[in-house]
Amino acid sequence: MQYLGIWNTDPRKTVVWVANGNHPIISGTGKLCLSSDGTLFLGDITGRDIWSTGSQLSRVEPQACLLDIGLLVINDTRTGKLLWQSLYQLSDTLLPFVPLGYTKLLDSMLEFQLTSWNITGIDPSSGQYVRKLDPSRRYALVAYRGSDVTYRSGPWNGTRWNGFPKMTQDSVRFFLNKSGDNGALYWYEPINLSVPWRFVMNSNGTTYRYFLNGSDWIEFWKAPDESTPSYALCGPYGIYIDGNCKCCEESLFHPKNEKDWKKRIFAGGCIRNVPLNDTHPGFVTLTNVKLPDTINAISDERKSKSECASWCQKNSSCMAYAYIGWQGCLAWFGDIIDMQKFLNAGDDLYIRVASNSESIYRKTHLIILSLSIAAVLVLLAVVIILVWKFRRTPQKNMIIRWIKTRWPFQRTPQTVVGNHPANGREVRFFEIFDFNTIIAATSNFRDMRIIGRGQLGPVYKGILENGEEIAVKRAPRNAHNGSEQLNNELNLIARLKHKHLVKLTGYCIQQQEIILCFEFMHNHSLDQLLFGMLYIFVFLFRFEV
Repeated sequence: MQYLGIWNTDPRKTVVWVANGNHPIISGTGKLCLSSDGTLFLGDITGRDIWSTGSQLSRVEPQACLLDIGLLVINDTRTGKLLWQSLYQLSDTLLPFVPLGYTKLLDSMLEFQLTSWNITGIDPSSGQYVRKLDPSRRYALVAYRGSDVTYRSGPWNGTRWNGFPKMTQDSVRFFLNKSGDNGALYWYEPINLSVPWRFVMNSNGTTYRYFLNGSDWIEFWKAPDESTPSYALCGPYGIYIDGNCKCCEESLFHPKNEKDWKKRIFAGGCIRNVPLNDTHPGFVTLTNVKLPDTINAISDERKSKSECASWCQKNSSCMAYAYIGWQGCLAWFGDIIDMQKFLNAGDDLYIRVASNSESIYRKTHLIILSLSIAAVLVLLAVVIILVWKFRRTPQKNMIIRWIKTRWPFQRTPQTVVGNHPANGREVRFFEIFDFNTIIAATSNFRDMRIIGRGQLGPVYKGILENGEEIAVKRAPRNAHNGSEQLNNELNLIARLKHKHLVKLTGYCIQQQEIILCFEFMHNHSLDQLLFGMLYIFVFLFRFEV
């Protein structure tokens, strides 16, 4: 099959526009002709017309040109009048400087919209989705599947779509130009013109923004993304927050059908706890939200924010209002749907409630605010106390106190077993060795005295002045987790008591040193006895082979 198309000059020759996607040339070659009235024809080998731009009904001197921005245009060389352009029949791709939108042409409104391929990258016939700047929705970009809305961007706020926080102007600038009832056009311009960009709507209705890096198109963002709910998921007065539907203000609204909401069927939305009355209505504020669908909203850019609030308050049919600089006052007349809560994006929305509901709302939020402040102050006080105590107490003194709480100790060279005066349980008293005693016992920690290594550090053989042999485990001074490992080892020794397990005889914490002293095992450790003999056996066996 053959198509008339435009493609990018990148190594993959990415297709950006197709004229006859719905009517391919099945066999043979095609021919392209420009008639004297400015009509461009695409026919097959039999002379049958496959596609055309439509008759201009006048004699002109036409020429067809492919512009650098990727548009195919036909104009009159005598007058310079534009006769036709591929913008009138956009495919699935939007290139820089090419607009989406609508404009008034004579007595009709001409729309420029994206149409998805039936199968992205394979079948360019028209798919199920279109994306367009919807005139009925106060400058919002909307995706349709047939007549059903599948995604809505939120209204334009002057720099981006209100409902799409990822749309930043760091690499691409976005523009929307309105001319009242005569139309509105939306387009984008790269800041760095040497970097190609393109927007593509794939066959499932998702729009991707790509930039060219070498020979590959890299995804920059997509809309909708995983954090975006389907259109109007939470129903009237429902709002999408962190992956779940909630009532827009839970102290004033409740689910219309509690059973359905428990089943995660949210279409019924929420209703007010207190019905509206016409006397002195109030408004509650939702901050950082994707504004509701503007299908039932009107805008007035002449009104100030205070005038907008007064106008909505006096009109009993006004259910909510917002004020965004580019459009001014937005007011909703009817139920509000398709809202989403953001962390640091969106705009403020003011929802109409009964006057006594507003006082309930204020009291509820005052209580929540007071409790939150109190909790923060208590937490801050605890943190300050802990930091103060930690700074006043060196790490080694903390370890000493930790040991003292678990084992009583004395400075006699003998190990004594007695009863705890409080509970009568058997306790073991450990000796606190002086650091100079440890130095003398290990010959100043000479390497020849090393008998092993552990996670805490090297283990030395030591001989005390009375001839008693001990094993000395020394933690390196620069070991950040030495105290933690010491605590773990002491915990283990405290819980495990057995005649066949090595016993702790004492410790030394001086001069930034952390040292544990154990009884010395003359026959080495069990693992060395087992695995050492096994290694010799395996070696001899291999040697014989």
